[in-house]
Amino acid sequence: MKALLLKGQGGWDRLAFGEVGEPWPEDDECLVNVHAVGLDAIDLKDIAGASDALREPSFPAVPGFAFAGVVVRTGARVTRFRAGDAVVGCLGGERRGALAERCLALECELAHKPRGLSFEEAAGVPLAALGAWQGVHEVLSLTSEDTLLVATGAQGGLSTWVVQIAKEAGANVVVAGPASRRELTESLGAKAFLQEGEAWPSSVPAPTAAFLAASGDVLAALVKGLPAGARVVNCDGPVPPHARLPGSGSKAEPVGMGQRGSAFRRLRLWSAGLGIRKLVRTRGVAYEFLSPRADGGQLEAITRGLDASRYVAKTERVYEFHDAIAALRAFSESPPEGAAVVRMPIAWRSPRESSMKRMFK
Repeated sequence: MKALLLKGQGGWDRLAFGEVGEPWPEDDECLVNVHAVGLDAIDLKDIAGASDALREPSFPAVPGFAFAGVVVRTGARVTRFRAGDAVVGCLGGERRGALAERCLALECELAHKPRGLSFEEAAGVPLAALGAWQGVHEVLSLTSEDTLLVATGAQGGLSTWVVQIAKEAGANVVVAGPASRRELTESLGAKAFLQEGEAWPSSVPAPTAAFLAASGDVLAALVKGLPAGARVVNCDGPVPPHARLPGSGSKAEPVGMGQRGSAFRRLRLWSAGLGIRKLVRTRGVAYEFLSPRADGGQLEAITRGLDASRYVAKTERVYEFHDAIAALRAFSESPPEGAAVVRMPIAWRSPRESSMKRMFK
């Protein structure tokens, strides 16, 4: 079947369109005809060779984590889905492969597609929404007593979900970013918007928490601006040595000695995070790294919120599959305010059943 292939890390010349073998579901998997794929900063790290050390691909790899499509076959133990169901999903752990005609997903990585969204709109939801949900509810545990600073930079669409989910939790939300994002974030319920150089608004209490996607000097400057006792979740930057491989559902595997390249990975994680660990200790700030995991239960709650109009999905850019490489480059050069999505060709959406049976007999 046709797919976008990443043949190694180190640059755009490592991407090419090609053919890969037809997938076939295991007992706990669903085979999905992919209609659309959401792009994410994780894809860019794979291409550049700057993976977050928790997700390191083996090559050749088919990029893509978040997708929307239609189930065409289910494994023997799958009970929540059947052929013909429209779904959204996010692949967990080190697995990827959405930028292809079809992909395999565990049952626990899928949710029913929101009825009011197109496949293109739905494909931009999973990664950003799950990251926001887990950061707000699991790491920061925000309440009406909190004021949240959101500075997610080049994550494309993440801030829109953080604002909505944090506001629903009752928190005051202040977003920092370029002026182009002011109107959108304020329309979603942000209490205030800060451009570079602007002072914290006097009408809003000091931040008690921060949701960041930053590294290096930017991360250091943001942490230095927080009061002692603030809680921080960061989706970028150095990964702490105790971090766990983001799995699926409630599962998360430690980056331990039993995994590929683990000794080198642990050393790299330890040395890269020395600076931020020292800074947060000095500032008295609680700091957690977040690499979103796939969770169909949480995704189902998010899709129900979309159907009930409690949330709004913002899709800014839609590309055709033959422009997928250009789409990834555009994402890296100018991250969108909302989601960026690749639409898959309609002609691909009927599986070649006979050829699949021959291959997997």
